[in-house]
Amino acid sequence: MDHPNMKVWLSDHGVESVTLRAERLVLVSQWHDGRHITWIEIADVRLGGSR
Repeated sequence: MDHPNMKVWLSDHGVESVTLRAERLVLVSQWHDGRHITWIEIADVRLGGSR
């Protein structure tokens, strides 16, 4: 789900608990120069198992 759609979806669902399913976790290194935020992917871990 992309960022704008996620913000709309979350705002439409109030303050109740929400469960989001993820297929993977991504570890990134992040920094900014005052104008731009930059991320570099360090590791990618697929989640889940057999379905």
